[in-house]
Amino acid sequence: MRACRLPGGASGGSVHFFGRRRVSPADGVDYGPFDRDGDPSTFSAAERDAVILSWTHISRYFAMFDVNVTTDDAVRQASDAWGWILITEDYSGGWGWKSSAIGTPQEAQAVVGSDSIDGADRSRRVAHELGHNFALEHSGVWDGGKFYKWEDWPQWDGVYGPIMGGGGYGERTGWAKGKHAGDPISVQDEMKIIRGILMDLGSAEGWREDDFPEGATPMCDGGTFLHRDGNLERPTDEDRFVVEWGGGDLELVVEIPEVSAALPVVDLLAGGQVVGQEGVFPGLSAGTYEIRVRAPSEYAAIGVYRVVAR
Repeated sequence: MRACRLPGGASGGSVHFFGRRRVSPADGVDYGPFDRDGDPSTFSAAERDAVILSWTHISRYFAMFDVNVTTDDAVRQASDAWGWILITEDYSGGWGWKSSAIGTPQEAQAVVGSDSIDGADRSRRVAHELGHNFALEHSGVWDGGKFYKWEDWPQWDGVYGPIMGGGGYGERTGWAKGKHAGDPISVQDEMKIIRGILMDLGSAEGWREDDFPEGATPMCDGGTFLHRDGNLERPTDEDRFVVEWGGGDLELVVEIPEVSAALPVVDLLAGGQVVGQEGVFPGLSAGTYEIRVRAPSEYAAIGVYRVVAR
C-alpha cells in the first residue's frame, strides 16, 4: 500500500550535501563542516533539525526531476552519477561551478554558507548553487544593456522568485524559462536543461517517476478529513483520487507545502464529468466521486501538494 505521506527521493542520480569537510579544487580552500555548537564530531538535535529542514526544502525544489537528494554518503557512493554541495560555517554566500557537472564528480561541487539553510532563504541558495552544476546561468532581465538577476532588478514584483535569479524572498520560488546572464538574446529553459543532463546520464525522460500513474487511488482517512499527498512531476501530469461520499457539505482544498512551486488545479468529477473545482459543495449527494489534480499552464508550476476533502 502506498504510504500516505509526501514523496521522498527518486530513482535517478544523487545530489549529496552536508559533507564533513572538503578541500575545494576550485580555490584550494579547506572548508569546514556544518557545525553550530562547536562540536564537529556529531550533530546536535538542533543541527539535525536544520539538516532535515534543508533536505526537505531541496527535495521539494527538485521534486519534479529524477534525482535522489540525500545526506547519506553511502547512497552517494553507490550512485554512478552524483554531485555534491557542502554546507559550511566558513563561507558567506555560495558558489557552484557552472558546467554540466552532475555525473563528473570532480567538477560537480558547490559550497554554501550555513545561513542559507534556514530562515528567510529557505535553502534557496543551496538549490541555486546546485543549479550551476546543472549548467544553469543566472536568470533575470537585460535592461539598458545591463543584466540584472531577478532579485536585483528594481522592477521585480517579488511574486515569483526564480531559483537562478536569486528570488529567495519571492512569494513563490522555482525554476524559470527566460533571459539569462550569458547573452541578451537566447532563452534559458531551466527544466529542459536539467532534464537533458539527467537523460544523458540514463534517465528515461529526466522527470521523476509518476507517483499515481494509473486509475484513481483511494484517499487516506485522517479521521475528520480525507487527504492525499502527491507530486505533479511534469506539466502534463494528472493525479486522480476516489472518494466514497456519504452525502452532505463537502469542502475540497489543496495545500502547498513550503517552497513547493506547485499551483495545482483541482476538479471534482462525477461519472467523468466535472462537478466543480476547489471550494465548498453544499449538500453534495452521496456517491462515488473522483478528485483530479492537474498542473496548470504556467511554466514550472509543478511539485508536491496535499489535497484535502472534509
